[in-house]
Amino acid sequence: MMTKDEMIAALYALTEKEQWNQTHPHSGDNAFYQLLEKKGYLINGVYHIPSIFLGPDFDLHRAPNNIGELIDTSPRQMLFRLKKGTRFQEEPMIHTSFFSIRYVYSGSIRMKTLKNEFTLKKNDLIMMNCGFVHSQYLANEEDIGLTLMFEKDYLMHDVLNHRAGNNVISRFIYDYLMDNSDPNNYVIFHGNENSRIPELMENIIHEFIEPTKLGEVLLQAYLQILLVEMMNCDYAFESSQKSRTFLTISTILDDIDQNYATARLKDYSTKYGYHPDYISRQIQRVTGMNFKDYVFHKRFTHAEELLKNTNLSIKEICERTGFSSETVFYHKFKENYGILPSAFREQEVLQ
Repeated sequence: MMTKDEMIAALYALTEKEQWNQTHPHSGDNAFYQLLEKKGYLINGVYHIPSIFLGPDFDLHRAPNNIGELIDTSPRQMLFRLKKGTRFQEEPMIHTSFFSIRYVYSGSIRMKTLKNEFTLKKNDLIMMNCGFVHSQYLANEEDIGLTLMFEKDYLMHDVLNHRAGNNVISRFIYDYLMDNSDPNNYVIFHGNENSRIPELMENIIHEFIEPTKLGEVLLQAYLQILLVEMMNCDYAFESSQKSRTFLTISTILDDIDQNYATARLKDYSTKYGYHPDYISRQIQRVTGMNFKDYVFHKRFTHAEELLKNTNLSIKEICERTGFSSETVFYHKFKENYGILPSAFREQEVLQ
């Protein structure tokens, strides 16, 4: 059995392919290109990869001799794909047909898209849409990159937690699931000094190479926690005007989530420079509720928690949740819940 320390050491060990790449820089005549030509198809200089469940890229009749091959042959690959990047190998442009998250465990990764180039640093993550055209280059021995690749069904049923609410990650994934996304979209998350992210990735890798009895459940939990940790990161959203608009609405929703008690549409229009009707329409597109209904939803959610879990008076609850008067609160609460707040509280106590 491989321990965590042994696994980490194995991540840094150079494979035979990487040793060959190191002495033959920028070579396009190697097994990686042969794999792309075998499993994908070339259009206008871009390799199109049709599915993530394509199997390993080496001979299964021999035992895996490095950590990348151990990961490739893991039975966990049937849940989602995990791939360790190959160092000293400048990839061609690739068009993906799946949703993916790439993580820089160590060093850096040079990324190239159809529009620009940028560098991901240690503990950065990039969330990439289906159809995103890009290439990567791990130029140094300390550069360790890992990519998680997902099909829609697994994302929808096992990873995306509906309780995560409205945030840039859940909305980005929902747009992908609903075929409403721009294929050029990507979001970069800066993990910086967050030590929990590398620990989560190490746990995921270890489960791939040393599968446990309840490993599928563990992986689902690790991925959900990873998304939560990513939500706590600073992030940068790139691509088209559609993407920038999406980012603005995402920011507005985050703002409302924090300040729903005082949220006013006119204030957000002034603050973000959009017409009030436009903001309300975009919020409706993302959440299914217009601005007014969304704010009421947030207020009632908090009011319900206060009624259940505190002894605060109705007046205090009104003040905390932004209702203008107790009369308005009673009326709206009865309209939404069918009973008065006091009866709701008594009902919760009895349960």
